[in-house]
Amino acid sequence: MMDHPGTVSVGAAEPDDQLCLSVTSIISAANGGSSDGLVWWARRGAATIAVNRRDVWAGMTPGEASDWIARRHEANAKVNRDNGSTVHDALEQWALTGTRPAGSDLRMVGDADPKMVGLMLDQADAWLQQAQPDYLAAELTVYSPTRGYAGTLDAIARVAGVPFLIDYKTHYDSWDRDGRPRRPYPEQVALQLVAYQRAEWAALFRARRVERSFYPRYYALSAAERDQSIAVPPVEAGLCVYITPEHCHAYPVLLDDRAWRAFLHAIDVYRWLKHDSKSVMGQPLDLGGDGHAHHRATAAPA
Repeated sequence: MMDHPGTVSVGAAEPDDQLCLSVTSIISAANGGSSDGLVWWARRGAATIAVNRRDVWAGMTPGEASDWIARRHEANAKVNRDNGSTVHDALEQWALTGTRPAGSDLRMVGDADPKMVGLMLDQADAWLQQAQPDYLAAELTVYSPTRGYAGTLDAIARVAGVPFLIDYKTHYDSWDRDGRPRRPYPEQVALQLVAYQRAEWAALFRARRVERSFYPRYYALSAAERDQSIAVPPVEAGLCVYITPEHCHAYPVLLDDRAWRAFLHAIDVYRWLKHDSKSVMGQPLDLGGDGHAHHRATAAPA
């Protein structure tokens, strides 16, 4: 397995660093900040709390009740995010050591639910026993300086002799509203995996991530770090390992030129939404007193 450089650090960039936008920030912006599935999930989650916890908010004012439901929904969402982070961390340790982390070795993130995490790891365990992946890398940060993006992939492993680029996804609910096994969203996971696959360089150092509230996530890359990088290991396809409390299924993902072109368009959409669109609208139209419209619009940067 490729040497593990350690957990990605979070801090400030140096003046000469190249800042590479994170893949997840690009895809989130291209989705308008969220997918239709996430919007529906948020609506249904709040509605479910309103129905099931009426005994709590019934005596509140409408404003108090709305605030309580919103806070309760966000608290539930945080538990689910922390569950996913804990499972990801455990799978990373598992790949590196060959042993399922348990007890003090299982690092619980934030408000993660130990019971839910245990159920998900049981399902992952069953899949791992069957698939017997041969891991080549875990939590590997990759960079594309030419395209200006970077990200951290979950794993690269051979499964049945095929080298796959692996992304783990988790969900607290095993079934969709039609009673079918829940599946990942291919329109998102394919973009994420093809971006990692077609990045030029992989880090053999502790990658540095730059984060600020309400700003996108960046990875900082210095000239010295660039010299310590190696080519991203080749893979034949992507594999989304989707883990829920009741099942774990692995979905192959075709990483072809269609997905790559779509990701490049997503970069353009990100730049439009976050940068170029800010300079195309001027101040309110001034008709003045001479019968001519006076407008001031700022030209978009080349």
